[in-house]
Amino acid sequence: YLISWDIRRKERQTSVAEKKQRKPAMSLVYPSAGAGCAALAVIASAKGLRSLISWQSGCSKFVVLTALSGVGKTFTGDYLAAYCGFAHIDGDGPLLRRHMPEYKEMGFNVEKAYREHWLKGENAPKELWEPYYEEICNQAIEASKTHRHVVLTQSIYRREARDFVRKKLGPNVTFMKMECDEDLITQGAWNRVLQYAKAHDLDIEKLWKDMGYDKYGAVPNHENYKKYHRTLLTSFEPFHVDEGAYLTVDTSARDSSVLQRVCSVLGLPVPKSELDVAKVAAINKARIEDVANSKKSVQTSES
Repeated sequence: YLISWDIRRKERQTSVAEKKQRKPAMSLVYPSAGAGCAALAVIASAKGLRSLISWQSGCSKFVVLTALSGVGKTFTGDYLAAYCGFAHIDGDGPLLRRHMPEYKEMGFNVEKAYREHWLKGENAPKELWEPYYEEICNQAIEASKTHRHVVLTQSIYRREARDFVRKKLGPNVTFMKMECDEDLITQGAWNRVLQYAKAHDLDIEKLWKDMGYDKYGAVPNHENYKKYHRTLLTSFEPFHVDEGAYLTVDTSARDSSVLQRVCSVLGLPVPKSELDVAKVAAINKARIEDVANSKKSVQTSES
C-alpha cells in the first residue's frame, strides 16, 4: 500500500518524461504480501495499523530516523529538536562514548555485531546488540517524560534490531527511512570521517588504516572511501512486508525543502522561521566536541 506526495513548495519545470521518472519526495509505505490490499484495515497487522492510525492523527510520540551514514539523520534530528521541540537521542552516542566504563562493553559488542554480521548481511547474536539498543531506547523513554515528542536517530541496518526497537518503544512509534543519491551519501559520510578525525586530533592516514579502509585504496580520499561505502548499501536489510507502516523521505535535494517535507509528513506544522543551518550544525559540533573532551578527560584520569 503506497501513498505518495510531492509537496515541494516550488514547482520545477520538467518534461512529461521527467515527471514519469521522478522519484516521490516522500511516501507512506505499508508493505503487503500481495496485490489484494484495497482493504487496508483488513489485511494490516495490528501493530502496523496502530502505527498508521497514529501517523494519521498526528505525530507519534517516538520517531525513529533510520538510514545509511551520511544521509542526514543527525542533522534532521537536531533540526526537529531546535525548531519543533523534540528531544533528540543520538543513537550513536554510547558507541562514540565507549571510552566510558558504562558504555565500553556494549559499544565494543555492537561494533562487532556490525562488522562481523550485519555488514555481511546476516543476523547477529542478541548478546552483541540487545544491550546497546536497550540503552538508547531507555534514553528515548526517559526523554519522553519531559518532551511531547522524541526522535531517535540510528542506522539500524537489520530487521531484528528494528523489531526490538518497535517492541521496546511501544505502539506510538513511527519509523522513517531516509534515502538519498549515492554520491551525496558517500560525500556526506566521508565528511563525517574527516570531522571525526579533526575533533579527536587523529591522523587521517592512521585512522584510515585502523578502520580497515586501506583495503579499498591506500590513499584516504573520497573516491576510495566510496568503494568501502558501497558495501554498506547492500547490507541494509529492506523493510519486510510484516513490519508495519513506515515513512520514506528522499533527502537528495539537500535544502530546507527536505526538512519542510519531513515536518509535513510527520503531521507537524512547518516552522515559519527561516532555517539557520549554522544553528543546527552547531548542535552536532558541540556534541562531537563534548565526546572528544570526555575522551581526553578519561585518558588523563587513567594516566
